[in-house]
Amino acid sequence: MKYFILHFCFINLLLGAHYCCLGQHDNVWVFGESAGVDFNTSPPTPIKTNVFSNEACASICDASGKLLFYTQGDRIWDAHHNIMPNGEDLFRLDNRSVVSSTSQGTVIIPVPGRSGKYYVFSLSCWECGLISGVGNGVLKYSMVDMALNGGKGDVVADSKGKLLADKLYLTEQMAAVSGNNCDIWLLVAGRTDSLMHAFHIGFDGIDTVPVTSRRIPPKVNGSIGVLGYMDVSPDRTKIAFANTNLVLYDFDATTGRATNPLVLIPQTDSLYMYGAAFSPGGTKLYASSYNKGPGIFQFDISLGDTGRVKASKIMISDSYAMAIRRAPDSKVYISTSGTGYLNVIQQPDLYGTACEYVSDGFLLENGTKSLAGLTNTAILTTYQYPRITSSRNDTIACADSFVLSAINAGAKNYLWQDGSLENTLTIDTSGTYWVSYQNVGYTCEEYTDTFHIVFHKNKRIYSTVVLDALCKEDTLVLQARRPDAQGYTGENGS
Repeated sequence: MKYFILHFCFINLLLGAHYCCLGQHDNVWVFGESAGVDFNTSPPTPIKTNVFSNEACASICDASGKLLFYTQGDRIWDAHHNIMPNGEDLFRLDNRSVVSSTSQGTVIIPVPGRSGKYYVFSLSCWECGLISGVGNGVLKYSMVDMALNGGKGDVVADSKGKLLADKLYLTEQMAAVSGNNCDIWLLVAGRTDSLMHAFHIGFDGIDTVPVTSRRIPPKVNGSIGVLGYMDVSPDRTKIAFANTNLVLYDFDATTGRATNPLVLIPQTDSLYMYGAAFSPGGTKLYASSYNKGPGIFQFDISLGDTGRVKASKIMISDSYAMAIRRAPDSKVYISTSGTGYLNVIQQPDLYGTACEYVSDGFLLENGTKSLAGLTNTAILTTYQYPRITSSRNDTIACADSFVLSAINAGAKNYLWQDGSLENTLTIDTSGTYWVSYQNVGYTCEEYTDTFHIVFHKNKRIYSTVVLDALCKEDTLVLQARRPDAQGYTGENGS
């Protein structure tokens, strides 16, 4: 059947991108005893929160840096500091948290391709093996949907506390980093298998079979060789792993594999390495030691040569330190475990004393304290995908149906308003239709195409001239040239 389209098309491209490694998604930190920092101001503002966790803590903000929610791994608070209606008991036993004393016990990442939805991962502590029914190094996850609870967000009921790994006997390190194909890697490490495990998270969900890499573990004895932090460099090419020893790895964001381990600080009786963080420019690596031999160390990894990198080791402070994290204000902050301050490195990309280490350099909100941990931030280069929207108005005549096609037919993760997952949709009624999808590649554009469609069927056509064609549903009304005359006689006698 022939059909005719009167096409009135306009395209509106709205580009919104923010993909630096420490983007606005981590502009609000929560940690310790009700402590927090808001980096949306300059200088940052200390705030009070409801978190109470010795180590595990994480938060997430929207594209503008506005807080969405935060967690200590076993419960979730919304931006108004209220526990979400379904946000309790993510990972608890007998009203006891099995996450809050895990070094990097929780992390939040956006669900790839699903705007407004987030995974919250929770990792049980090493001593939890002593708690019947839990086990140490058990990994679970929950999903938060910000469309729930009137836009304040809530945990999706059937996606709460779902088991991801319980037989890997994981250490307390956990990090998340963007891949190279609009995906994310969740990095953890096994205590007994000497492996690093990278869980792939993409448009199709979480792959429960991780990619594995060999690592250099220390000798495990109780908490020794279990506690500590790992960090991924801002350019996603390096991993620093503090696990009593300190090891630097090369990292491939496409495959999720860690290679070429370089032991910067070996396991000793006097140094128990705990914290690790790259500088914002990725040129320096900071690490902290606790217990017998406290200290904060710096390495110049921009030197390239392994021997020179190891030789660049310098102690910038002999003070007690635990977690170390780089922040959105291009500084590095260090937890002080039990005080109302954070230590600060003012110029972290400079070598030696030029980095300007300041003890008690940031005063926390009155009544709050820093404990061992700091906010565990995912390294998300594509957290806010560039968003491209288009809108099209079409009037479609003489057709039983019409096939709508996404502008980019070679993308992934198509979702139409009716739940269809194909790149086309066949329609037969007037209305507004939309499809969302993602481009594949480093930039991960997020598209939304909207179609405003009007069907013209069973028309009444008034004509005084010869018509070339009619649709089969159309009704043709013949009309005399002079509608104001009298004595009309039609061919059929009317």
